[in-house]
Amino acid sequence: MRQTATACVLFLLTATVVATGQTFNSGSTGADGALDLANMSCTACEVQLPPNGVLNYTTVNVPPGKTLIFKKNALNTPAYILAQGNVTVAGGIDIRAGGVNAHGILDYSIPGPGGFAGGYGSDGVGRPGLGPGGGTPDGGAGRWVGAISLVPLTGGSGGASGGGYNGAGGGGALLIASSAAISVSGAILAAGLSGGMGPSQAYNSSGGAVRLVANSLSVSGSIDTSGANVGMVRLEAPIDALSFTGYSTPPALISTVNPVLFATATPVFTIVSVGGFAVPAYAGNRKDAADIVLPSQLSDPINVVVQASNIPPGTPVDLIVGVGNGTTTPGVLAGSFQSSSATATVSGLTRANGSLTYLYVQAVFSVSQGTGGSGSANPPGPDQVAQVRVTAAPGVRPTYAFLRVNGTEIATTRLSQAFLEQYR
Repeated sequence: MRQTATACVLFLLTATVVATGQTFNSGSTGADGALDLANMSCTACEVQLPPNGVLNYTTVNVPPGKTLIFKKNALNTPAYILAQGNVTVAGGIDIRAGGVNAHGILDYSIPGPGGFAGGYGSDGVGRPGLGPGGGTPDGGAGRWVGAISLVPLTGGSGGASGGGYNGAGGGGALLIASSAAISVSGAILAAGLSGGMGPSQAYNSSGGAVRLVANSLSVSGSIDTSGANVGMVRLEAPIDALSFTGYSTPPALISTVNPVLFATATPVFTIVSVGGFAVPAYAGNRKDAADIVLPSQLSDPINVVVQASNIPPGTPVDLIVGVGNGTTTPGVLAGSFQSSSATATVSGLTRANGSLTYLYVQAVFSVSQGTGGSGSANPPGPDQVAQVRVTAAPGVRPTYAFLRVNGTEIATTRLSQAFLEQYR
């Protein structure tokens, strides 16, 4: 759900204003305590992103000589750092594209947290990069496409494959919000890959996005969302409480505080296990590799467990086996609107001789059930959205289709940007 706060006022005008005038609230619960890399025996210090990507700290300190990186979650969400107190970045935060794949090999097609993968093409077939601005085989490089407000927060799009090479992954996306002050004298890196950075890539990617929001904000260091096409940098603080003497790529958009940090809750739909075997966090990074290899003696029925949030409980979950073999039984989401799960089953899969089976799950639900589909973003008329169909495969972000009352699909070009932003 959208988070709100009262309007921000001037900061540091007098001692009295400091005590009473800090009206922006990051919403941090402080549940993750204080993050101080000075107390960690690492140079590149990795923090695991929770399933929703939101970290709730009291304070954050990244000292010189230290770099904060993130271990991605299964959905590869953006990284959200919420702090009750001060955030100091004198070292670095790195959410750039590229990384080591499940086989331990450097892979430029892997995106940063919240970014989108490059197109797979080592078989010689040109395929588009992922993301709203994914590069096409005839157009090449990925572009950053998103809301200028960075609500919702969107990472860089991947480049297309071609010439027998994968496209490059897009830069990551990062929000830092503090109820007190943010100081950046070091570097925040959210770059995609551009010429020379990915020598084996067919086409390169766009940079990601960085948004900083606080009652007091000072940036004397650098913020980089460069790439084959640049991403987005947004700095927000009350007037006269924002100092920007550093530099950014592209030039930063300077704004007073927008207290809305998150878009209306996006439906989340994830396969978490198949046949009792957990879907690994790195699933979906390589499209030429199996996500799960099941024992051939696994008895029927094989359970496929999904988790969901922001989808009404009671919604049926259908299991589709891509190669058409096996008999499936749907499940039904049980739990709350915020958190639910279902188990669908499949029996009689053909798994002889090492054959691969591709599966995915689908759910169709009404947008009138608290998912933000009413009001001016979804006005009455022939293209009013009545239902949303969400589809998920192991390790892959959900995709959405929008249906009229009669069940026909509505082209996204006919829907408002405000409505579509809820489903990125």
